[in-house]
Amino acid sequence: MEEESMSLKSKSPSINHEAEELREELEKLNRKYEQLEEAFETEKEEATKLNNNIDELNKKLSAEKMVNEQLRFENNQLKHGMEQDKESSKKMFGDMFFFVCGLHINLDRKPTDDLERQKAEFDRVMQEQIRKAKEESLSAAQREAQTMKETERDKYRLLMDQKKLLEEQLVKEKAKNNAKSKEDMDADKFRKVEERMKDEIQRLKREVERVNKTWEKKFAILQQSLHALKDESYLRQTLQRQSAALHHAAVSYSVDTPAGIIPSSKSSPLKRPLPEITKFKAGNPGSGAAGPDFLSYTVSAPSGRGTAMFSVEENPLQDAVMKDDQIPVAKWLLFHM
Repeated sequence: MEEESMSLKSKSPSINHEAEELREELEKLNRKYEQLEEAFETEKEEATKLNNNIDELNKKLSAEKMVNEQLRFENNQLKHGMEQDKESSKKMFGDMFFFVCGLHINLDRKPTDDLERQKAEFDRVMQEQIRKAKEESLSAAQREAQTMKETERDKYRLLMDQKKLLEEQLVKEKAKNNAKSKEDMDADKFRKVEERMKDEIQRLKREVERVNKTWEKKFAILQQSLHALKDESYLRQTLQRQSAALHHAAVSYSVDTPAGIIPSSKSSPLKRPLPEITKFKAGNPGSGAAGPDFLSYTVSAPSGRGTAMFSVEENPLQDAVMKDDQIPVAKWLLFHM
């Protein structure tokens, strides 16, 4: 029974093979979907890092701009201070000149022309010194401002290059993210295909279970029919054996006496013998010829549908050995007729 049920379960190998292929394809899609998710998370983290770097560079640029403004303000203050120093120096030299001139006038009492000439010479010398000091201060301030400007320009250029590089990387990452979005759409399609495959696998499983149950029911019906055929064959064989035994059955009569009483020839009256029972032939009903003393009963096999004679060779469902233990059934039928 176990072997037969196993053979019934393998009645649909094509369905099982198709379900196995669908399961393998589903596992491949799941692995590919997991890889896509991991790649998407990695790209997302890289894009976040790039955005953070761009924010930091923007902050640095803002700080550098503030530093440039501060330096420009300090440069203006320095120029203003130099102008003030120039005015104060000029005033101080003028006071000194008038003081020296007053001393010369008081000491030497020189003529006015010499005083004017000395004053002009002193003014010229002072103007030359002031001009040189101013030029030196301006050149130093310009050199310092130029150096700071070049430094700031280099920093700004470097930051702009970094910003440009990061923007290019960001554009690439956005393009990759767009491609990833397409891959996500493909992943959604794969997910839908996966769901359809799961539904198809469930449907095939239900179909396999239904087919197995159907074949189990058919097998149970065939098994019951087989047992019924075996029982019918056994019954027919038994009836045929009983019919063959009843062909030679005979009936004899005996005297029934109570228990413990033995009949004797003295006490029992003389009894007349029973009349003979004549056996008529089928062809001559008027004949009075007597047959043997035994009355034979012939029991024929039943006629009708399914009552044909069976033999061991004709019936493959009959047991290999048939003993004569069915003969008492024929005797029972004989004595209860």
